Amino acid sequence: MRNLLSRIAERRCCYTNESFEKARASLRSDQAPIPPARGREQRNFEAAIFDELLKCHHRLTEYTFGLRRVHPLPDSLELEVESEERAQDLLSRFLPACDETGEEVSGLLGLRITKYTTRGIELHVANQQTSLWLTGLPPATWQRAERLVQESTQAAGWQPLWPRTYTWSRQELAFEARWNSGEWNRQMHAGAWYTSGLLRRIPLFHRVSPAQAVTGYKGLPVTGYDGFGPVRWVLEVDFSDTQHHADRLVDMLTDRTFGLPLTPALHLEESQGSPLPPNILRFDDAERTALLEMRLSTGTYRSYVEQHPEIAGRIRGRVAAVLAKHEHNSRHRVPDYLRPS
Repeated sequence: MRNLLSRIAERRCCYTNESFEKARASLRSDQAPIPPARGREQRNFEAAIFDELLKCHHRLTEYTFGLRRVHPLPDSLELEVESEERAQDLLSRFLPACDETGEEVSGLLGLRITKYTTRGIELHVANQQTSLWLTGLPPATWQRAERLVQESTQAAGWQPLWPRTYTWSRQELAFEARWNSGEWNRQMHAGAWYTSGLLRRIPLFHRVSPAQAVTGYKGLPVTGYDGFGPVRWVLEVDFSDTQHHADRLVDMLTDRTFGLPLTPALHLEESQGSPLPPNILRFDDAERTALLEMRLSTGTYRSYVEQHPEIAGRIRGRVAAVLAKHEHNSRHRVPDYLRPS
């Protein structure tokens, strides 16, 4: 039993990039090796976080979306942030503010800072059972990042909403009622299990895959579904050369025990009358609530190398280490060698 649990912990590390000890201590006999978010509020919260992560990923980062590792628990999720710059990006995007009229609100509605600790900073949505930890930096760094975000928000003529109250402001309530009560929002929530689950496995893209950079966005709907169809989430994955080993990434992402219940969306090719280009992969679930589209590219990241030589060097080192490990592992064998960087 001990050896079995050790193997499960090792494989969990491939998805989360946690330390073996932390992954091993998190395993429970009554839950999946990578537990899903428990409850609708936590799932929707993490899906909204995933959306904002994509929107504010506008600088080159060493790790996928600037997140070194994650620590998923049923009632909470921890994201370890790689740098102070990325921390400020995230808080600037997450924390809510309104314009002078109070009609336009940015950020995640109702989001508040619960606490600062030596571990990091905890965020939650007021009046909901939600929890997100941002870690990886000293408490003073998080406090400085928040202060800079508040100052820049006020300098732009906007009013920060998060420091004032632990309940929703009237501006947030009005904005929520006006914009977040339609079909689009219902579709987002229907697929929240998937975007939450993907966020809980995001280090897979740099732990197992030799991707140089990953970006993403919400795409327009595609034909082949009844009605509106699921939200199409697009991930653009850039590799150094054509030997990108996407098969390993796909195998692990769709693994029955550790991955997500997604399968190739071949029905879309049939309904559209032609196959997709080989560098575009689409996956959905049996209930048609989720649609993942991965667009594989080669070398587009090179334009950033001259502008960011230091971080580009770290990315090259990470990619080289993953490729070297691939040489000693067959396509369908789960790597035993993988350890958090």
